[in-house]
Amino acid sequence: VGDDVFDVAPWDDPLDALKAFSKNLSKANRSLSDDRVARLAREVCQARSGWCATPPRALTIEIKDVGEATCRPWEEPAEILDDFYMSQRKEGKRAPTPAQLKSSLELMCSSGRGCLRKKIKTTAKALFMHPGKTAGRAIGDALRNAPDVFVLGHDDRCDGAEKPCHVVLRDPADRFVSALSFKRQGGEFRNERLLGNACHGWLMNRTLDQVLADVSGLNSYCEFFDAAPSMDTHCIFRPVSWWVGAAERSLNFLCFDALSDDFEEAVAPYCDAPACALAKRNPSNHSALLGRA
Repeated sequence: VGDDVFDVAPWDDPLDALKAFSKNLSKANRSLSDDRVARLAREVCQARSGWCATPPRALTIEIKDVGEATCRPWEEPAEILDDFYMSQRKEGKRAPTPAQLKSSLELMCSSGRGCLRKKIKTTAKALFMHPGKTAGRAIGDALRNAPDVFVLGHDDRCDGAEKPCHVVLRDPADRFVSALSFKRQGGEFRNERLLGNACHGWLMNRTLDQVLADVSGLNSYCEFFDAAPSMDTHCIFRPVSWWVGAAERSLNFLCFDALSDDFEEAVAPYCDAPACALAKRNPSNHSALLGRA
């Protein structure tokens, strides 16, 4: 596409990769047309039969007494509504109410867009950051029906300046072992074992001692980079200091080893305990990594 190469790795979902590619071009003010996105999708799908879905068309909705919001094929409706809300406020215009944002998102998601996120971030009253391997998915599941609390993505942060911001602290050594086991077993839904993921392949049949003896290999295959505190490091290896930054005094910390009690206390102002109870999950099996299998 011009001087840009659209590359889909074996473990990437083609539609997700196309959305990310189109989004990056849009940020550079070189947006693709709907027809060009559709043509790219057809070209990739011909080479990846059975893995593809048709990209959605652009969708515009009118928010009563506020204005119109348009979601293009590569955009996520919840992100568009968040941006629209912030833009209206910044320009001193009337912003949509939480109820209008909620109904707008439901309308977009019911229009065949396959929304990945079904909650609005900007109107949430409290936020949770999500360092990898700190129970972020369990927290997200518990808060699925709590509109006032939002769990950020791995590469997003909050500082507690405008609304309460929470983060879970876990023993770094335990978190590192959990991250290695997670990738060794195949990642989320264990599908990396089927898709040729480089980190999974490198960790296979290696014990923790062997991994620690080859940090350069870990750097090369698993985006570890000696766990440098930058966003380039994979989120499950990135130090929690990347999320905390200079906001330590204004953040609310939860202890991983006492998470059920800490979590219940943190969300009590926004959600009743039975409705937002943190599910008990079976601990991960690290025996193979530790050489005890």
